[in-house]
Order: sequence, then C-alpha cells, then structure tokens
Amino acid sequence: MKKFTRVLACACALLLATGSLTGCFSGKKKLPDKQTVDHVYKYEQKELYKIARQDDDKKDVTEREDIYYTLSDVNGYMFLVWRGDKNYNDIGYTLHYGKFDGEDKSIELPVAEDADSYISYGSFARFEEGFALVEQRNILIDKENYVYDQQSNLLIYGEDGILQSTVDLRKAFGVPDDGYINVERVLRHDDTLYLSYYGDNGMVLQTMSLDGTLGKTVPVFPDGADGYMNNMFFTADGKMIVSANIYGTDNSKQLIITLDLATGARTELDAKNDYRLVNSLFAGPDGTFYCSDQNGIYTVDPTTLAKTEILNYINSDYIYAYGNYTVLPDGRIATFRGNYNPGDNASTYAVTIFTKVPDSEITPKYLITVASAGYTYDLQQQIVDFNLASDEYRIRFVDYTQYNTDDDPDAGQTRLGDDILAGNVPDVLIADQQFSVSKYVSKGLFADLYTFIDKDESMKRADFLENILAGCEIDGKLYEIPTNFYIQGLIGPKETIDTFRDLTIREFVDKLSTLPEGVSFFRDGDVTRADLLQSLFLINYSNFIDRKTGKCSINNDECRALLEFAKMMPEKSLWDRDGFDSSTFDWDAYNNQFRDGKAIAETISIGDFSGIRDYSYSYEKNTELDFIGFPAPDHAGMSFTTANLKFLVSAKGAFPDASWEFVKIFLADDYQTNQSWGFPVKKAALDAKKQAMLDQIKENEKNRDENGDTTGDGIIIGGARATMIDDVYYRRDVTAEDVETVYGYACTAKKQFVYDTSLFDIINEESSAYFAGTKTLDEILPLMESRITIFLSEGR
Repeated sequence: MKKFTRVLACACALLLATGSLTGCFSGKKKLPDKQTVDHVYKYEQKELYKIARQDDDKKDVTEREDIYYTLSDVNGYMFLVWRGDKNYNDIGYTLHYGKFDGEDKSIELPVAEDADSYISYGSFARFEEGFALVEQRNILIDKENYVYDQQSNLLIYGEDGILQSTVDLRKAFGVPDDGYINVERVLRHDDTLYLSYYGDNGMVLQTMSLDGTLGKTVPVFPDGADGYMNNMFFTADGKMIVSANIYGTDNSKQLIITLDLATGARTELDAKNDYRLVNSLFAGPDGTFYCSDQNGIYTVDPTTLAKTEILNYINSDYIYAYGNYTVLPDGRIATFRGNYNPGDNASTYAVTIFTKVPDSEITPKYLITVASAGYTYDLQQQIVDFNLASDEYRIRFVDYTQYNTDDDPDAGQTRLGDDILAGNVPDVLIADQQFSVSKYVSKGLFADLYTFIDKDESMKRADFLENILAGCEIDGKLYEIPTNFYIQGLIGPKETIDTFRDLTIREFVDKLSTLPEGVSFFRDGDVTRADLLQSLFLINYSNFIDRKTGKCSINNDECRALLEFAKMMPEKSLWDRDGFDSSTFDWDAYNNQFRDGKAIAETISIGDFSGIRDYSYSYEKNTELDFIGFPAPDHAGMSFTTANLKFLVSAKGAFPDASWEFVKIFLADDYQTNQSWGFPVKKAALDAKKQAMLDQIKENEKNRDENGDTTGDGIIIGGARATMIDDVYYRRDVTAEDVETVYGYACTAKKQFVYDTSLFDIINEESSAYFAGTKTLDEILPLMESRITIFLSEGR
C-alpha cells in the first residue's frame, strides 16, 4: 500500500497539479474556484503500547498478549494488558492509566494461582484523581465437585496507583452464594459512586459511598419495562443523563433519560433507534452534549437531540477507529484508540488529541465531491491518502445515510436519487447493488468509464474480466464499474442439477412437472414467492427492459412462465408462517430433505473459492455438487451481483480526470488482490486468489499426510477440516476441482442483478392479483407491460 501511495502521490503531482484540466467529454473547461472544507482539526498521536499479533500456525509461540478493556473520558484513560502463554493460560495483567497530557503509568494486577481458577477485570472508571475497576474472582475450592468461591470486588485506587479501598460487592448488595451480579459501569460524582449492574432481577442503578456503604436505588427505566444502560454521565447543573435501551412488551426503543436526583423529576427523549447517538453520547466540561459516529463528532441539542457536526474525520485527514471521545476543558478533543496494521501484523494503541484548525489556515483546493448512501465503511483510508497526496484536489465526502430515519431507513437512498435527477450529480458516486444506473442512462448524467480506461496508461480493458464488464455495459458503454462481485445461482447434486442447466424459464417450468412424486426443486420454506419473483425478474432484467429505448417486453410466454414458477412457491417462509414453533419443529426431517432426495437445490451466492464446500453439509457424503444459473429467456442465467462497491463518474463534473484518479485506487492490483470479500474484477487478482487457494489445498493435504485422518463423533479430520457427527458428513475440504469449477463460473457469468425496484414494484403489485386467483395471466401481463411502458416513457 505504501508503494501505491507513493505512486499516487507522483501521479497527482505530475498529472493533476495543473490549474485547469481537459475533461474527457469536451475541451478545456472553466474551473470553479478552489474552496476549503469545514470542521477541520489537526491531531497528534502519542503511542502508548504496541502488540505484535501472533501467528497461531507458528509452533515457536511462547507468550501472547492482548488488550482486553479500555476507557477514556475527561479525566484520562485506562487500558488493561493481558499476557498469557502459548495455550492462553494467564501469566499477568498490567493496568495502564494516565492523563491525556501526562505520563503513562501502570500497575500490576494479580492472576489466579492455579489453572482451574481465574480472575478478570473490567468496568473501569476514571476519577479526577484516581480510578476504580471491578475484579471478578472465581477460585476453585472443591475440585472434586467443581465448587467455586465467587467474589466481586470494587477496587478504588489513588492517582499514585496505591489501592485505597476494596468493596466486597456481593456482600454490599446482599447477593446470595448462588446469586448473580455483574457490574457494567461505575461513575463518580462528588463523593458518591453510581453503579449500573445486572443482578437476578435485571439491570439496576445503585448509589454507594466511597467506603462501600449502600445508598439509594435510582429508578431508571419506565414502570413495567426492563432495559440496558448504555452510558451515564452528569451535566454541569448536576443532573444525571442515562442513555438506555428499553425492552417493552410491545416494542423496544432507545431513550435519553434525564434524572434530577434532588427532586426525583425525570424526562425522556426518544432517540428513534439512533444507536450511534445512544452509544456515544457524552457531556463536555461546560455541559454541552456531544456524540460521535464513523464520520465525525457532533454537538447534540439536549431538547431535540438534533446533531450539528463540529469535527469531520475525513476533512481532518483522520482515519476513524471506534473509541470513547471526550472534550477537554480547553476545547480540545481526546480519545484513546487502537489501530491494527496488517502490514506488520500489530496493533498500536495511542492517545489522540484534536485541536481546531482556524479557517484562515486551511489550504483551498479544488473540491471533488464523492457521495454514497451507505456501504462505504472501508473507504476512509483511500480518501485520506488521495487528499494527502494531491496539492490541487481534495475529496469532500457526502454520506447520504445521515438522512436515514427510524421511520424511513432508506431516506438517504431516496434523497440521493432525487438529487441526481435534479442534476446534482456528485463527481464520483459510490453505490452498491441497490443502485440501478439504468434509470439514468437516457439523461446522460454519468460518464462512459471506457473513455478513461482506454486512455489510461496503467490499465486496459483486457486487464478486467470481460464477462463482468460486459454484464455492466448498457449499449456498449460502461457507466459503472464494481470492485468485486458475487456469483448467483442454484446448487445441487451434479447429476440432477445439470439437467436444469441453461434452460429458458418455460423449459425450466415444464421440466419441474417431470419431477417424481414427493420431490420438490426447493426445500419447502426456503424460497418464497416474492423471493423467486424478484430474482427471476431482476436477473433477467435486460431481457425484459430496455431503459435506453424505453421498450418493455413483458407480455410473452417467458414472463408467463416466470409468474407460473413464482406461484408454485409458498407465500411465507418457514419462519414467518402462522403457528410456527421452532422448539417443536422437526428440524431433523427438514435438514435431511436434500440427503433423502426430497429436495434438489438451494439458491446460492458465492464470493470465494470455498463456495461449493460451504454448501456440502446439506447433502449426502461424497455427493458431487455443482451449480447452475437461474432459468433465462436467452439460456444465460448465470448471474453476478455487485453487492459491495461500484463506482460511477459524473458526465458533467468539472474534474473528470481527477475523479478517475480516485476511482483507480480501487482498481489497482494491490487493492484488488487484498479484498477480503467477493471475487475481484481484475484478471490478475482473480488468478492470484485462485492460486492462493490451490496452494492452501496442497498445504492441507500435507498436514493430513503428517497428522493422519481420524473420525468419530464431532471429530475434526486432520487438516481436511471435515466433521463427522453420528456418521453424517457435515463438511468437507475444498478441492482443486471445486476451485476450477468456481473459477470457470466467475469468468463466464454475464448477467448483472439489476436492482431496479421502481419497475419491480409494478411487477409485484400486478402479479398479486394472479397469485390471489382474482385475475388470469392473460389479464395481468398486458397491464404490466402497459404500466411499465408508460413509466419508462415518463422517466425519459
């Protein structure tokens, strides 16, 4: 990645440093003015600890270590380092603590004296001077009968690390020997401790003096409701704030509860399932409410819970990592966080301090707008690298998920679509399979990416899987390009499933009528009517719909067969049926339907070379499996879905070449090869993944030869990773044949699953009358075609 970043930096300096760019679609354009981004902070990191992650496959591992618990708030930070031997037996605990501007201090905590007992630590609390933690001891006192002495102690330390007091929590709370207590959080306000804990009667908030004397129990949850306290803190005027999940009999909700402990008054605000707000809410020294998410830090209106951004991570060139953020008295923002670096297989833990950058010190640049309505959780590194490498351009990221609400979780997608149709097209759009570019083609809003590829000296069309590019094309133009893909189809015993290969929908449906009595194609309850209707229509979208010309071909025998096939499916899944009781259902009979030959196939989505193996547990031992595409009018039903990232570039943006430079990051060989999910779209990357799997198979075979095969109930068979339970074969190893089969399909699947819900909604609505038996196919098919034709015409 470092090498690529250097290349990117050079590219930006040489290719992008000019004050004006020639676009791909016209002559030289007048560029907009350079601009600055908002809510920029600079940050400094102080590394406190680094853990080398051990490779479990190495035999020379002698000691391990990890960080089990962390805390940071306005009073400072704490983190616990665990050390163990190669078999994960405890060796020691080291507790680190400190102020954000001070030295890191540490103390040693005891471990159990024998392997049958254990001691653990958690529920950290940081004080202005000192800290506290909860120690859980389970000491074996009767080995023959496995009787343990359970202890739960609150340990209170001074800032010098000297233990000041120990509170026996089980004794203080009157917990019987066979009772349960688990302290979740400890908060100190003045000289009173507030402990939220789980007991035999649910979660409770209890006050306690520093010497362990119990005070009063504070009612938190509404009457008759149970819940969980996510966080608690005090405001500047002494009121207690609790963010909580409430579990009611009718529904669950998330509340921000204000408790006036002096008067007993309480108020509640419904957080409307904003889990990021509920989990991260905290107060600054002046009483201002704050919260954080993956994009930044916000102030929170205490009366409406409306959020206002104050710090934007990407604008600050900061890579987000989960942690507790806090505001210091001087206005700086601090956190303690860990960051894993796969390059050296190590995790670094550091204190990070943010300081506001005055607007006058922010360098103006040409802004490239990159937008998404979700699924961009792993893009911050690439955006920050691009911004740091370019002296002329800066990416401004717009996350449309900010518009999602509890009532409308797709509000961001809707607003993004409305903005695009209104002409507010981002320079780069990052989408997933739910975005359909087909509806925008006639409007000329997105660029043909072949224009960029064909003039790019670092890549060419032949570098990509031809079938994937072809499946993404519309009229020979490439408006979107995915970073990876998944194959979709049907898996089953090869000798049976092969007879359904490459059939039209009509041929497929006719063949279903020849199945023996008592045999179904799908297992009952696995595939619903709506599932199959959607899959068959959206996979064969291009056979039925031409968005560019506005033509629709629905009133034909293939669509007739499609609806006939869908009608064969149950309306509800097994789990959604009235009266279904998982505890009494005959799961053995259900799970054995494939083994007993009563069902043939499962729907499948494969994103790696172990795909066939992963479904082998459903079938009889030694069954040779294969998979086919769905039936299709053109006999080509093997399809793929771009479930993760795909990129589009505006056809009218001011910086098309600079936008392409950003998109290229995700098409570079190193990014393509190192993707964790799905098949890469570059040939070299797919070949590399294939070879890596073949090498692993050889390594497994070597391990088997060395270790031998064993069988028996629940026994793993050597390196083969196969399990036998009651002589039923549940999973086998990946074979070279599996790899070659999957590779072949990855290189030939040509149809993209087109997620055009606007048209599918018409199909779904009109077909419901046929499924209900109130209309015939002769009645609904012409109506479907007419409605879709009108819809396409109106959208042009």
